Amino acid sequence: MNNRGFKYGDGVFESIRVGPKGAPLLPWHERRLRRSLDQLGILAPEDFQLASFIRLGETYRLRLSCWRAGGGLYTPEENGLAYALEEQPLQAAAFPWPKKGLHLGVYKGQSIAAGGLSFLKSLSAQTYVMAAKYRQEAGFDDCILLNAWGRVVESVAANIWIRKGEQWATPALSEGPVAGVFRAYLLDVFRQQGVVVEEKALSIADCLAADEIWLTNAVQGISWVREFLGQRYTCSWAELWQPRLNARLWGK
Repeated sequence: MNNRGFKYGDGVFESIRVGPKGAPLLPWHERRLRRSLDQLGILAPEDFQLASFIRLGETYRLRLSCWRAGGGLYTPEENGLAYALEEQPLQAAAFPWPKKGLHLGVYKGQSIAAGGLSFLKSLSAQTYVMAAKYRQEAGFDDCILLNAWGRVVESVAANIWIRKGEQWATPALSEGPVAGVFRAYLLDVFRQQGVVVEEKALSIADCLAADEIWLTNAVQGISWVREFLGQRYTCSWAELWQPRLNARLWGK
């Protein structure tokens, strides 16, 4: 089987939310994918464009899996691009609003290794699978993953944000999180709107002292955290910003 994605996790993927009129976050997906392929040394054809995979008229999640073509063992025989597409229908035409909020735990079974590849949305996702398994067995809605220094990185499938007063913070990419498409988009929007936001190292203590915690990704938008390690949180900014972002992106 000459599928290096299957055999070695030698590749990346994009999860794209598509609405009836298109995928408004596509430019951010395109930038991340190009950067990811460049980092891995996978050579995409000049005419390879994400826009060509977008089918209008329906609402669905599009997963594009990309891997290094050819055979070989760990050492590749070539560096061309192979890919596959999957579609999963979505019911809501815009980001849904999670009324209840999330109960968040901490996964300590394996740390995230921060480095030159940690920003990738990699096909090799064993740590996230084990964290999701722990989340399910422990009865949490989601859980935080930590890096080797014991600092907050992200959740199972989302970037994490905390608010204290009027100021927001999210873990810097040097801490090890995936370079989330919605993370990049929200940083752009916040800075355009004059919202104070900092990319930095975050501790569990920072999260416990926060007024509000968000988990974000390109399919769900904002999911707010109701409870973390016995601490309870508000959702006042989430209630304000999810409709704003839906209006900007989906016209809803």
